[in-house]
Amino acid sequence: MTPEPSRRATFPPTRALAPLAVAMSPVLAAATIASGWRGAIGNDERGQLAQIAADRVNDWHSPLMTRAWQALIETGLGEGALFVLAALLYWGAFALIGWALVRRGAVIAALAVPVIGALVLAVLVDSLVTKDALLAALLLLGAGLLLAGGDTRAPRGAAVLATAAFLAGVLMRHNGAFALGPLLILAWRPRWIERAGVTIVVSVLVAALAIPVAGVINRRMLDAAPAGAIESLRLFDLAGIAAQEGTTAPFGPATRVTMRDVARCYTPVMWDTMAPWGRCPWFSGKAGVPIHDQLELARGAAPSPATLDAAWRRALLSYPGGYLLHRAEHANAELLLFVSIKPRNGIGPAVPDPAPPRESLAKALVRYTAGVVLIPAMFVAIGVVAWIVALAALRRGNGEWGTGERGRGERWPVRVAAALAASGLAYAASFVVVGVATAPRYFAYPAATALLAVALLLADPGVRRLWRVRRDLMLVTLLLPAAVMMVAEAGRLTVTVPQPLPVQPAS
Repeated sequence: MTPEPSRRATFPPTRALAPLAVAMSPVLAAATIASGWRGAIGNDERGQLAQIAADRVNDWHSPLMTRAWQALIETGLGEGALFVLAALLYWGAFALIGWALVRRGAVIAALAVPVIGALVLAVLVDSLVTKDALLAALLLLGAGLLLAGGDTRAPRGAAVLATAAFLAGVLMRHNGAFALGPLLILAWRPRWIERAGVTIVVSVLVAALAIPVAGVINRRMLDAAPAGAIESLRLFDLAGIAAQEGTTAPFGPATRVTMRDVARCYTPVMWDTMAPWGRCPWFSGKAGVPIHDQLELARGAAPSPATLDAAWRRALLSYPGGYLLHRAEHANAELLLFVSIKPRNGIGPAVPDPAPPRESLAKALVRYTAGVVLIPAMFVAIGVVAWIVALAALRRGNGEWGTGERGRGERWPVRVAAALAASGLAYAASFVVVGVATAPRYFAYPAATALLAVALLLADPGVRRLWRVRRDLMLVTLLLPAAVMMVAEAGRLTVTVPQPLPVQPAS
């Protein structure tokens, strides 16, 4: 009797593509570095360079990123060394994931991995020299280590290395802790990832513990002075609640902020209008907590000892409706969902052009496709679909890549897909609560996890069969992204660009 061929076997034409799948990410890494693509340094990073020059590191932006950059500069490699390191980490993560898939015979999925990396980098990442890009690179590198070695004879070694990458990634952003729970579950208790409730509870607990621990690491181990960055969140929320409720009472009875100030300075898009570099730099001073920019802090300015914490907590309890409406409007801006335009930075022009130039065919195609498809809301929708399908496949026992040592390898790539989707969604959800600005780069990690999870799921025959037999899963897969596209297109066509009120100096 002829033995049944292994499920890992691939057709010869597909096998022939394996070297290409393995080589694509390293080639793209070399091309990225050689061309300097996405190597620009933005305002936040110039502030970190000012900290390095003055040797006054603070915790407004990632102290780990600043210290790593400082070490690279001190070795004589120059400012551009961090770009090279970031490119190697970013493409190294995709190379590792692609190689792990080739080892399992999923060559077509492996070919999709560098394409996903290039898409995320081109659409959502302004520069690799950012905390957002480094967070995505380090978390994906850890996930790649687990995909490659998590179901081998030595899963603990892969878990230790992956956890180190996860912790470094979490230290890149204040809200990075929200992405950590599903990844730690995958590394140390992988069977828990099959239960959505357990994943959610563990993720909340891990984030609640990791946030203060990260603060201690930043101050004690990385010697970063507190910069009072949390006050930007409190200021933004208080102004948003005041705008929704029509009163300055959220700021407290002694506030100097007026409703005219709120009307001229607040926007649900981002807090930067009230920042030292915004059009109302005096706003935080009138609120009682002057906020300094990075250059002032690097020159030795001390953060204000005052805090808006008490007023913020009272406002949340007294005006929950206003807070929820403010946060809903900000989340809509973050996701670029029901808004008038879909630019890279999420902000429309201050005044619409009364006679806009005629669009070329290429621009029109981008406006009507990428403008409502390649937006954060779409990647979040894909992540939701991937998580639902992965959990359904795990519950039904689908997933046909075989069983490794001690059963860890059973459905391992599907578990990795579930963990990636859950981690990306948890991180994206954190911006609903703690977001103070909008930029597509914030969603680089959720976009990458969603697309990679889909690639892992489509590579599995059992998952593909499940999609065919479960009509409800197929409907969710098709209808949720379609609904996002329709809402985004409706917003693009019907929402008007707000006209800002004239700004006057503070009275």
